[in-house]
Formats: sequence, structure tokens, C-alpha cells
Amino acid sequence: MFGQELKRWRQTRRLSQEALAGLASVSARHLSCLERGVSWPSEAMVLRLSRALDLPLRERNGLLGAAGFAQRWHDGGEAIPEPLVPVVDRILSGGNVPSYAINGRYEVLRANQLGWGVLKTLAPQADEGTDVARLFLRKGPHRDMILDYPETARAFLARLRNDAAGQGPSSPLHDVIAEAEADPVIGSSEPASGSMPVLPIRINFLGQETSWITVLLSFGTPQDAMVEQLVIEQFIPADDATEALLKTLMAAG
Repeated sequence: MFGQELKRWRQTRRLSQEALAGLASVSARHLSCLERGVSWPSEAMVLRLSRALDLPLRERNGLLGAAGFAQRWHDGGEAIPEPLVPVVDRILSGGNVPSYAINGRYEVLRANQLGWGVLKTLAPQADEGTDVARLFLRKGPHRDMILDYPETARAFLARLRNDAAGQGPSSPLHDVIAEAEADPVIGSSEPASGSMPVLPIRINFLGQETSWITVLLSFGTPQDAMVEQLVIEQFIPADDATEALLKTLMAAG
């Protein structure tokens, strides 16, 4: 089983045996023996190969398990670990912009008041646990509220592809991507390059055209498989009119 998993990840990363052997500082012959099950790895070898393959912590645990070793990193599922909840809440409450805590499946776990205000304007049914990737890419009234929706959706889809590639073949994002690529409004083409360094998201919000740029915050030293994929996404006003509207909303409470 270990050999099959190792080969699967090597092929996913589009590496030859020689290339992976070079990255992991092992011989190509030994790597071939590991993939064929002729040799069995030590724990140190599994960790070395995991680093060379740039595996997420969750997948490193999986490769260790396939070789018969215990997990190295805690993995409590998709919820924010309890000790980190107050930290996440401080980040969300400290930002005077719409902010969301999102896991690797793109489920909204927490948000500040401004964040819920924007999200529920686009999708009134949104709540904790909502899969915002599926929500954003599927058909619905929100498409009419997002200006230049097809191009914005294609840019978001490119981000999903990067995340799915990092998470590997078992990532649930692959199903979301396939569904979106089959949608004729979105399609499978790459987003067009524009004149701005970052593509703003333009939303018809409270009867006014608003423009936002999203910023992703991640935790620098994750020791938990879930936390490694946890991000805080913030919507920053991209123009003066949007900032003025945001200040009005904040003043109104």
C-alpha cells in the first residue's frame, strides 16, 4: 500500500523516479524498490519523501499510516481546534472589513458581522458550514449581483485548481472544479489577464456598485493538519466609494 501511495503522489506531482530521488537524496533504485514493495521505508524515509513531495500535513499522516507508522500531526477534522478559536475570533473582530475563517473545503467556519452582512446579501441561506466555493460557482441570484461574473468566477476557479493540486487527488475540490468547468457560463478556460495586478470583485451591494480585493491570511507555523489549510479571507475596499459605504455600515452598527 505504501508503494502505491508513493507512486500515486509522485505521478500527481509529475515527477520521474529520478527527479524525486534527487529531491529526497535517495537512489533511484531504492525509490523503485519502495514503489514496488520490494523494500520497506523507515519512518525517517517516509518523512523525507513527504517533504520532497511537498505534501500537506494531512497527506503526510496518510503516507506514514500507509507505511505502518503513527500520525505525526494532529488532525481533528475540519473544525477549528478549540485552543485556536479565541485567536481566530480576535482576528475577525479586529478587522474593520468583511472577514471569514474558511477551511480547506471552503466551508465558512466563522465570520464577523460585516462578513455575514455581505455574504447573506449574496446568499441569504448562508450560515456556518456553508461551502462558499459551491455556492459561488453554482447558479443562483448572486450571479446577477456580481458584475463581470464569468471572469470573476474563472479567476476564483484558478485559485481552486491551485488548492486542489496542493491537496492532492483526494481533495473534495476536484468535484467542485469539474462541476464549474461543465457550466457554459464559466467553462474551463483560464481567466484573461487584465490591466490591474489583482482582479477586484465588483458586487452590487445595497443598491451601490462596490469593489473589493480579497486578502488571505494563513498561520505561519501550523502543527495541525486542519490549521495548515485554514485561512482568514478579508474583503478590502478597492475604491473610495466602497470604503465610504463600509464606514457608514460600521457607524450604523
